[in-house]
Amino acid sequence: MQKPHREIQLDVIALREQWRQRGDYNCFWSGPDNDRGLRLTPTIESGRVFVDVQIEKFHSGFPGIANGGVSFTILDGMMSWYLMSQLGRGGFTKTAALTYFAPLHVGRKYRFEVTESRDEQNSSTNFRVIGKVFSIRDDKIGSRPLIEMSADFFLPDRETARSVLGVELGAEGEILFPEKERQPL
Repeated sequence: MQKPHREIQLDVIALREQWRQRGDYNCFWSGPDNDRGLRLTPTIESGRVFVDVQIEKFHSGFPGIANGGVSFTILDGMMSWYLMSQLGRGGFTKTAALTYFAPLHVGRKYRFEVTESRDEQNSSTNFRVIGKVFSIRDDKIGSRPLIEMSADFFLPDRETARSVLGVELGAEGEILFPEKERQPL
């Protein structure tokens, strides 16, 4: 029997707007003010997060093909948004594995989507998410993924998050890291 989808726990877009008021916020993945960043804002739904991205020339590695790190970066950022929106938690990527079935081409549009892994035992300190990339042609989403990524995230408590990040968290950041016993990295 399949688990029901998670409900949305946190408005990450509103949280990002609070962070924009800080002088040290300039997220490469989603910061609207970062001229060199991706400036992405995904759609958040119960049980999934997705964004449609047009691959541009500046994303390329091999001529006409997106660099593989671009898809990793987009999916990794979306996985963080999934954790924040669906769990109300912040996390750090522990491991990630990508499988490339086909390249992403410059000038084409793709759907990047993240959901929770249904295969693994997720816990209060570790969580697995799955990302997939599909082609979009004539406003139709492809049925087979071109790229798949699975990643395990460590969900730290407040003290560990402060230690790992090396910054003092403000009230708006601390909500992502609950207080509980310290967990090893």
